[in-house]
Amino acid sequence: MQYLRQSEELRFYLRSLIKEWDFLDGVFKETGYKYIEGYILLELQNNNCLNLLGLAANLNIEKSTASRTVKGMIERGLIKWDKLSSDKRHKHFSLTQAGQKAVEETNKLANNRVANALNTLTEDEIETVIKSFKLYSNAMTKSRKMMGYKFRKIKKSDNKIIAIIIRKVMEEYNAIGPGYSSVDKEVDKMFESYNNSQSYFFVITINEEIKGFGGIGRLEGGTKDTCELKKMYFLNEVRGLGLGKKLVEMCLTKARELGYKKCYLETLKRMHSANNLYAKLGFEKLEKPLGLTGHTNTELWYMKNL
Repeated sequence: MQYLRQSEELRFYLRSLIKEWDFLDGVFKETGYKYIEGYILLELQNNNCLNLLGLAANLNIEKSTASRTVKGMIERGLIKWDKLSSDKRHKHFSLTQAGQKAVEETNKLANNRVANALNTLTEDEIETVIKSFKLYSNAMTKSRKMMGYKFRKIKKSDNKIIAIIIRKVMEEYNAIGPGYSSVDKEVDKMFESYNNSQSYFFVITINEEIKGFGGIGRLEGGTKDTCELKKMYFLNEVRGLGLGKKLVEMCLTKARELGYKKCYLETLKRMHSANNLYAKLGFEKLEKPLGLTGHTNTELWYMKNL
């Protein structure tokens, strides 16, 4: 299993941190508030007022859990609710004066606890801790958001929506017209174009809706051992979740299975995120394009040995 040793080591330190923060008791001992109550207080302080769905979404908890906790906090005078809509069901919650005092007290105590720990470190070590927590927090968020997405092989019924997405994304980058992949003949017949022994095409779905895709196929006009990473596009709503990295890695694995030794790709300079990804995955820039793709407007070309 990839990253098994690192995962076990990280989990060890996270368990230690959880014990230090009294998370196992579920109560922030200095205040007596449950941790979930503390988080709700902080959310309402940062967002002024939220409805139940907003609270649950922001905290990544079930609506029923948020409802039970909020009810108890209202009874204790920490939270109040207001009807900001003609629909009486749309209750928005905010802090009472007592709730504001509680969150200020909680912040002060928590900050002191953290500051005491940081005081044992050097300035460089403190910066390392902050950067590390930021990286891991962002990685966990991406991982959670990726969980609902599925990768599968293209089907003939996907052709229409894939063509629409390709042209939509290329229009975003002002890449419509001759010399761009948006006018390739295969765009409207992606299933037929990749339904052969030398190609493979993945689509990414959530709730059966296609949100991105990409594949590999033999490089037109290239050597037999060279494939091309082709038609890799994502709707804006799913960019930045790490799906691109996973998709490229799956394509490269499939390319090796099909016997390819090299993988070529071409793209545009203005597709900054894609270029950063290719570099991180070991693709090396070429001085000129290869093959006969017909994409005369591409500006960057890459190759990776498999």
